Amino acid sequence: MSMTATELQQLVEELVHESGVPGAGAVLATDNGVIGAFAGVEHIGNETRISERSRFEVSCLMKFYMSLIAIKFICEGRLDAEAAIEEFVPELESQDAQRPIRVRHLLSHTSGLRGVDISAAKARWGLRWPEFIAALNHSPPSFVPGVVFSYEHSEHVILGAILERIKGRPAFEAVRDELLAEAGVTLDEGRERGNDHRVGQHRLDLATRKYTGVVAPPFGQFWRDSLPDLTMTLTDHVMVARRLLKWSTDVQRGQSGATSSAHSLISTPAIRLPSCISSGSHEEVFPKAFSLGCGIYESGVYGHNGSMPGQTCAVRLDWDRRSALAVGLNAWVPHARDRLIDAILSRIASRRTRTTGLGRRTRLFDWRSLSGGFSVPELCGHYVGGYLSRVEVSARKGGLRMSFGANPALRTVVDIRHHAGGYFAVEGRGPTSIGFFANPTSGEPVLMGGAHAYRKLYG
Repeated sequence: MSMTATELQQLVEELVHESGVPGAGAVLATDNGVIGAFAGVEHIGNETRISERSRFEVSCLMKFYMSLIAIKFICEGRLDAEAAIEEFVPELESQDAQRPIRVRHLLSHTSGLRGVDISAAKARWGLRWPEFIAALNHSPPSFVPGVVFSYEHSEHVILGAILERIKGRPAFEAVRDELLAEAGVTLDEGRERGNDHRVGQHRLDLATRKYTGVVAPPFGQFWRDSLPDLTMTLTDHVMVARRLLKWSTDVQRGQSGATSSAHSLISTPAIRLPSCISSGSHEEVFPKAFSLGCGIYESGVYGHNGSMPGQTCAVRLDWDRRSALAVGLNAWVPHARDRLIDAILSRIASRRTRTTGLGRRTRLFDWRSLSGGFSVPELCGHYVGGYLSRVEVSARKGGLRMSFGANPALRTVVDIRHHAGGYFAVEGRGPTSIGFFANPTSGEPVLMGGAHAYRKLYG
């Protein structure tokens, strides 16, 4: 089923009206062409409307594009996905020579590394390569490589270093010149705020229930390969995604070479994500599995998200229907972003929309579906991971309380509360998707908070 520009515009306008976000946009590419729809303003207090010229923060979508360059190198024979990363980064000490971290582990977020915590100010703005390596060498891995998915920002810093040592120049330049430029995309590499249509950042004020502008300082230059201070339009993202759609055409035509292999690497699941429960409609939709480079969602849709404080965007590809989609919101409301994505893709696929609204509601679950089969005492204890560093899990009124963050003043609390009839619900302002599962190698509980996994140290 095709979608008209009028239908797309209606969906975007409905999203802005129902969610209250200051502005949003969507660009859709199919075999029938490219259409875009935009509603709202770039900044609160500024009458400039969101449009095809509006530039959203690239943020974590750089990981997707960096992965595509790595896959290109793999297909060209310049990089082996099975190579141990110490071959390229010998200063990173191996924790287990029998089970090394391989390139494919970086690409699928299964390295097991307990990376540098980007919530810490020093890591965000003052980190250097020697300090980064020292931190990794002094932090035991959280998991054996290849067995647990955990979205780790440090992995693509290492991947960028590997690509730079192969290429002989910064990996970012390879992304810019060999992927983006070939798709006709230019990056805004400055911080000028004149007429560059750089979209603003906003947050919801819980007291007034209105959005207000915020200023989130960009990450330091050290994080350029993972969390860069760069912007692209939604059309830019779709232009890159259309190149990926061509890879499936090459496979269908029986062509050999790099494109066929690249499609296979991106579309083949490398690891499945654990089942998690959510707090209700304010949930982020996580992929069911992850390949070398991107998430694999329901109905064979592939993609990656880019989020930062005050803003979020995403790219999705549906190879079967030859469509590519990019959406962006100038507030960090992933549940609204995912609702828009689902509404558009459902219309194209002629199926019912899975999500049902933007209002807060509570979902109830039985204990086993959220606990991974563990009891309350077994789950209580001290957990560690990359993002937010640590989590304290304790018993509370027949349920659990999880405190995320090493800094007591900045901790985020999530509760699993007991409800009538033996059911439980997730409540809190932290990760809205929570789950426990058994560590495949030790059997100890692992906490999944959003896309980040935390290993239990002790009770």
